Amino acid sequence: MESKYSVIFIENKNNSFMQVWLTVKRAFREFLTLPTIILVVFILLAACSNMLDHNHQEWLNTVRALMKKTIFHSGGATGDLLGTIASSIITVLSLTITLLLIVVQQTASSMTTQVFDQFLRARHNQFYFGFFVGLSFYSLIVLASVNDSFNPIIGASVAFSLCVIAIYLLLILVYTTINEMRPAVIIGAIYDHIISARKKQLLFIAKTRSTPCFDGPCHVTIKTKGHGYITNIYEKRIHSAIKKLKTEVEVVLSVSLGDYVSYEDEIGYVTSTSIEDGESVGYVVGEAIEIDLQRDITNDPANGVKQLKMIAWTSISTAKQSQSPGLTIVRTLRDLLLRWSDTNHKGDNDPYPIVYKDNVMPQLMDTFETLAVATTESMQHENFKEIIRTFSSAYDRLSGENKIRTEDIIMRILSGMGDHMLTASLEDDLNILVKVLRNAGSIETANAVEMATNTLKQSVGRLNSRSTRIK
Repeated sequence: MESKYSVIFIENKNNSFMQVWLTVKRAFREFLTLPTIILVVFILLAACSNMLDHNHQEWLNTVRALMKKTIFHSGGATGDLLGTIASSIITVLSLTITLLLIVVQQTASSMTTQVFDQFLRARHNQFYFGFFVGLSFYSLIVLASVNDSFNPIIGASVAFSLCVIAIYLLLILVYTTINEMRPAVIIGAIYDHIISARKKQLLFIAKTRSTPCFDGPCHVTIKTKGHGYITNIYEKRIHSAIKKLKTEVEVVLSVSLGDYVSYEDEIGYVTSTSIEDGESVGYVVGEAIEIDLQRDITNDPANGVKQLKMIAWTSISTAKQSQSPGLTIVRTLRDLLLRWSDTNHKGDNDPYPIVYKDNVMPQLMDTFETLAVATTESMQHENFKEIIRTFSSAYDRLSGENKIRTEDIIMRILSGMGDHMLTASLEDDLNILVKVLRNAGSIETANAVEMATNTLKQSVGRLNSRSTRIK
């Protein structure tokens, strides 16, 4: 059969309407969903309290009579109280939000802008802001119903009780915000998002193939006219389109979650026995790949790894020279490396005819290499030592492909090791790494590490500068 080739272009999804839709979708995904639900609940609560205030059952009349003896003796007094509650909550909330944003901004200046993402995504923060705004709405709705002939005693009583709760929640909000600005908490929040996103991603990977299995005579290349990050791939849409066809079709994706694509970049290709079928599936593939100008940590674990890398680079390098956050992140990345060391994930017995290349482990390995570079620039030997310790503890548990990449990283970072002083603890960790590599049969790499260690060891006891430590 004669081979046929075709190229299709997916129209630019980054038009104004699509960007507005993606922005709204991202806003609700990151922050607005829970506050909106709470706001609706408060509006419904206002409607229920209004119904109760208009209900004249005997027990409700008894409650109203008791409340009238205190602060709700007239509609005017009730209106004044509700007005005070609404204005006070709005004023205090405005001042509190301003102060908290200043705190968040100050922390973000040292821990990168990822702090904002974690602050917005925290469920308790969403609850607090939703509660305060909802209470303001509730008070204003009840206040609007007050007149000379109607005194909403039950609605006002509920507002007063909720106001007391809101005042205490302000204290909790202040504490939780300050607590969230601690490096360990920020890193922990990102780590949790990474673990959750990776679980979702593995379900997706299990449904796809790791290598192409079909070499059809027809080849349709898919290119995009958009630009941005790959934030989602709806594999079920692609599979549904393929199932409708009677011919054999396979989709090979050239991009992974989190990859950036530019104008007319290839996002994949379709192999089939019919050029028409290939093109029809190709258009579906283009529509099933979501492109946005911002990455999404909920679906993209590599984005979380990148966030940790950015924070660690800022902390380790001379930009901040803060050792503690860097150490915490290297140890967190080691945990991820050990969790993901087995790249042979169990897939479905009958996966979709979609080929997807997992990019998480390569990016994680690249992160260790990048941070090793940062340690040489700032001479933070503790973080360099922690990276060496990571390779020692994880090497035996890595797959063959990742072992090769680990050895490659080790060989590359040895060229910068001369910027460090050979402390006793660093020498011990280097010796342990040599032993691990030798026991695993990686003699060449082990010899290189041993030679570099011995060369640096010659500088011990001698007066040297950074540039003359190794000759």
